[in-house]
Amino acid sequence: MATRSRRYSLRRVGNEDNEIPKQELFDDVMRAWNRTIEEYEIKPLDLFEQIVLVDPYRAENEECFVTWCPISDFVAVKYQLQKSLEDGRFFSALSRAGKWTYSAGQSITAHHLWRASHDSQLTSALLLAASLFAQMGSSRATYPRDNWPSFREAEKAKSAVTSYIEEKMDAFDGWHYSCTGVLPPCRRGHYYNYKLHDLGALSSYLAEEHARLYAKYKILGVNFVKSPQKKHLKQVPS
Repeated sequence: MATRSRRYSLRRVGNEDNEIPKQELFDDVMRAWNRTIEEYEIKPLDLFEQIVLVDPYRAENEECFVTWCPISDFVAVKYQLQKSLEDGRFFSALSRAGKWTYSAGQSITAHHLWRASHDSQLTSALLLAASLFAQMGSSRATYPRDNWPSFREAEKAKSAVTSYIEEKMDAFDGWHYSCTGVLPPCRRGHYYNYKLHDLGALSSYLAEEHARLYAKYKILGVNFVKSPQKKHLKQVPS
């Protein structure tokens, strides 16, 4: 089995007498993730795109429609939504845009991420939490013990990331244990050929997985306004 490069090694989580403080562990994990994602020239908030439509009723109720959208279809969807405003049938276009939410878990993740769309580090932490949950928290998860660091080390990283999210995001409740998929497909087929010796290698690997996610998907948020004068397309500010 191939051994994963440890360019971004962290200090290994020690024994009970030499534990890394949770905040320090979080900082180390995020540093390894950020170094790798930067190699792909990706900024965390590149994941988001916002479209504003005119609908007084939904604007009054402050509704927001959020979904994953493949980048290959995104340009067409934007213009279909724009044109639907003129034709008076944009809700049918919205229904079409929503077809890419493949599971309840992925929809939950999209909404968590959209709430974090103003904060690069919170977005990054949520992506890490989602990937860790998929291998550790789901009812059908099988932890890759032969390929990842020890479950104990990964659990500490997961706890540190989750604690950070809970501090930054009100009422964050993660994912229900029955969720079996929380991110759209982005894993390489030879995932289990890697031996990840420590949390630095694991964070680096997950960043590569997330880079493939960025290459394939956007999170599309559709907000509503009362005034036709505010009809426009805009990207979520970074």
